[in-house]
Amino acid sequence: MHGVKIVDGKVSLRMSREPIKYIIEVKHWYDRTNGNPYFSARVYNLHMHLISVHPFQYGNKSHAEDVVIKPIWKIHNEVFDEPNTTGEHIHRHDISRMCYFNHQDELKKWCKQWGEEPLWYEEVGFENFI
Repeated sequence: MHGVKIVDGKVSLRMSREPIKYIIEVKHWYDRTNGNPYFSARVYNLHMHLISVHPFQYGNKSHAEDVVIKPIWKIHNEVFDEPNTTGEHIHRHDISRMCYFNHQDELKKWCKQWGEEPLWYEEVGFENFI
């Protein structure tokens, strides 16, 4: 059976996915007049600390996930470029499995507002949350 391992007569289940490290909230708006989708997004760690804000821009749901994952992916791969590391390369698909995506369809004004940085926001970067 896939995902089941028996050690010393005890059954243990292996996790089939990476543990969640990031929460990504994506707001979508569809321009019915011209037929174009738009999105804005925010990335949080598990303690709901805001890590990054992605402004209102053109793209559908899968494009939004790719755009939001790219900075996380770059940071995870830069860590392995440093000396005394394993030299592993993490694929974008593996990074996306560490993220929980919350997609919501919204009005244009809420979608645009979601892509603006809050007044209290200080850019910290992903390095502090790896």
